[in-house]
Amino acid sequence: MKCPKCEGVLNKVKVTTRPEYGADILNDAEQVSEIELDQCLSCNGVWFDEKELDQYLAEKLIILDSPKISNYKELNKKEGICPRCNQVMIKKPAPKGAGFMIDVCEKCHGVWLDSSELDKLEQKNLTWKELHKLVFRNFKELFFNKGE
Repeated sequence: MKCPKCEGVLNKVKVTTRPEYGADILNDAEQVSEIELDQCLSCNGVWFDEKELDQYLAEKLIILDSPKISNYKELNKKEGICPRCNQVMIKKPAPKGAGFMIDVCEKCHGVWLDSSELDKLEQKNLTWKELHKLVFRNFKELFFNKGE
């Protein structure tokens, strides 16, 4: 599949919750979930098929890192072409009151998030308590699990 914005190649990315990473947030240490997304390695955008973004946010996943790229504003203004059905996508407000617009295909209901937009959504999706748990967990893993 081609990237809707830069026409680079979309690569499959499997996002799996790991109980040791997300159990406190998911409130279920046994729950393991997997979503296969498509990410452009050229512009760092991410494609979500229908309902995948809802699942990603509902499970409070924070796995992907989509750093902002230098031509982000230029690509964000560009009309996106759906990689599934080649339709021009429309701009709609991002969920969770994130304060920016996302590209949505009206035909297949897929969603394209430009570079760093996923990170903004993740931040809006987590409470302060959940963010602090993650910071503490990452700090603890960084300093106390070096040999593992």
